[in-house]
Amino acid sequence: MFEKNKQIRSAHFLICHQGFIELLAAIEPAAKSKDPSKRLVKMLEAYADFAVAHPETYKLAFMQDPKFSEEMFRQTAVEEESGAGRKAFLLIVTALEELKDGGKIKRQADTTRLAEVLWAGVHGVVSLKLISPFFPATQTKTLVESMIETLLNGLYLNRTFAF
Repeated sequence: MFEKNKQIRSAHFLICHQGFIELLAAIEPAAKSKDPSKRLVKMLEAYADFAVAHPETYKLAFMQDPKFSEEMFRQTAVEEESGAGRKAFLLIVTALEELKDGGKIKRQADTTRLAEVLWAGVHGVVSLKLISPFFPATQTKTLVESMIETLLNGLYLNRTFAF
């Protein structure tokens, strides 16, 4: 029984690791936009689109038992400096750094923390829709857009962001 559980856990780790690689591949095209505001929106939308297109992989990687998730995050792509999960996250941090350098967000802004907030906000919408597709009734894409708009308007000094 122990060996079977160990094999299942190993398979889960491999699926999650591959999922991070696929997530990065989904976000990278959006990261090519020169305008950091547009790039940020496109990357967050790509993150949500990935989750909707790969619900089982997404749930396994981001919505699993907290003990499994912690172990997985410590042993796979997220914690590795060159890992796909870390790279995907850093693309969002980089866009925020550019917005800060351009005077669009506060100079004292902690861009890593802001990236976590944005990631968590989109994750919350996507997770809710994956678990309860009919609650709330609004379509996932519309909720994600509204979440991004709401979060970004809280960041920008001149609250003018809108879809």
